[in-house]
Amino acid sequence: METENINFSKKFQILTGDPHTAFYILTPHFMEYILSLDQRANGQTYMSFVGERVYIAVNTGRDSFKASRGAMNASALQERIKSEVRYITDIID
Repeated sequence: METENINFSKKFQILTGDPHTAFYILTPHFMEYILSLDQRANGQTYMSFVGERVYIAVNTGRDSFKASRGAMNASALQERIKSEVRYITDIID
């Protein structure tokens, strides 16, 4: 399925058996929001709508929950993890 948002269509592939429902989910505002969040994640966002569930994955190429030795203190690691989790909750909100 293609959208009228050229940037969105270049970045994301939309696979659906129900283009009518996809059209109502992917409003212009929601597509712009997904693009901005994807840029904020500094990675590739994957979303799947299956039934009444939404599955979200973000590939940043790094282990978000792993701290390298001496790289940061516990509170900085905690803030980084909160920021990355906030990315997912922002999409849901």
